[in-house]
Amino acid sequence: MVKVHKFFRYVLVTLSIALFAILSVSCVKKNSNGGNGDDYNPPVSIIEQPKSSNLNIYVNKSSNGAFSVPVIVDTDLSMFNTNTAKSNDKLYVTNVIGENIDDLLIVGLQYSCFTADTGIVDATHRNFVCVFNFEVSPKTTWISKGAIRKITKITFKILDSAISVPVAVNIFEKADNSKFIDECPILNNTQYLTLSERVAEHIDGKSCFNLALNWNIQGWGGNDREDDDYATIVGFRFANLALQLETFAIIVDNDEGIPIEETSVPLNLDNVNYDLTSRKCYWSSNFVEFKVTIVGSGNQIVSDSLIMQYTLNGGTEMYEVNLATIQLYDYDTLLSRITKV
Repeated sequence: MVKVHKFFRYVLVTLSIALFAILSVSCVKKNSNGGNGDDYNPPVSIIEQPKSSNLNIYVNKSSNGAFSVPVIVDTDLSMFNTNTAKSNDKLYVTNVIGENIDDLLIVGLQYSCFTADTGIVDATHRNFVCVFNFEVSPKTTWISKGAIRKITKITFKILDSAISVPVAVNIFEKADNSKFIDECPILNNTQYLTLSERVAEHIDGKSCFNLALNWNIQGWGGNDREDDDYATIVGFRFANLALQLETFAIIVDNDEGIPIEETSVPLNLDNVNYDLTSRKCYWSSNFVEFKVTIVGSGNQIVSDSLIMQYTLNGGTEMYEVNLATIQLYDYDTLLSRITKV
C-alpha cells in the first residue's frame, strides 16, 4: 500500500511539472506573438504622408494655440492608446521643425489610433490613423514679432519606425484688429478655445460646432435689465479664408427672464442683423451653433479663427471679436490620397 501511495504521489508531481511547463511555453508564445506583452512591436511601414494641412492658430503672451496632426500607418495600433494625458513611449513626437519658433513651447501627445475603413481599395492595403494633439504656448523668452511663426514638418516615432509629416501651421499673434473673446468688452468669456471636429458624415457634408457666449451688457453701455442699450451682430468671417461658415444660430431659452422652450434662431448670413439687447442678455448667456466647411479640396487638415462683427447702439463703427479657432479633419479624403504600400 505504501508503494502505491508513493507511486500516485510521483505521478501527481510529474503531471504538475508538465502542466506548469506547458503553461509557461504558452505564455511565452502569447507574448512573442503580441498578446498583451510589453515588448509587442508589430511592423509599421513608412508611408509617405501627403501634405494636406492649412492650420492657422493664435499664440501670444496670454493665449495658447492648439492643433492636431494625423499620422497614416498600415498597422492597427489602437492597443497602444493610453487614454491619458501622459506620454506614450510607443508613439511619440521626436522633432518639430519650423521658422521663428524658438520662443514657443510645442508639446505633442498621442491621442488616439483608430481604423479608418473609408477610401480602401482592398483589404490588403488597409490604412489606420494615429492622431497627435499639440499645444503651443509662449516661453518666457517670447516677444512680439512682425513675422509669422511657422511649423513645416513634424517627425514621429511610431514603434520602431520614424515617420515625418509635412505640415503647414501658421502661428499668428492676433487676427488683424480683432479682440480675443476673453478681452472683448461685450463678452464675459474667460478663455479662448480651440474647437475640433472630424468632418461629419451628414448628407449636407457640414460639421456642426457649439459655443457658449456669456454676454456683458456693460460692454454696450447697459447697467440693468431695463436699459435699452444694445449691440448688433452684423457679420462673420474666417480670418484666413480657410473655412466657410454655412449656418449660424443662437439658442434662446428665455424671454426677458421668463423661461421658454429652447428655440434655435438662425441668422441670415447674407444680411446679419441681430440685436443683443440688455433686456435679452441681462438674464443669461446663449449657446450658439454653427456649421462650417473646408474651402477648396487641396487640404484635409484645416483650422481658422471665426470672427464675429458687431456695432454698438445703432452706430456705424464696426468692431470684431475672435470667438474661437475652428479645426476640421477630413480623414476619409486624406486616406484616399495615400499611395499603396
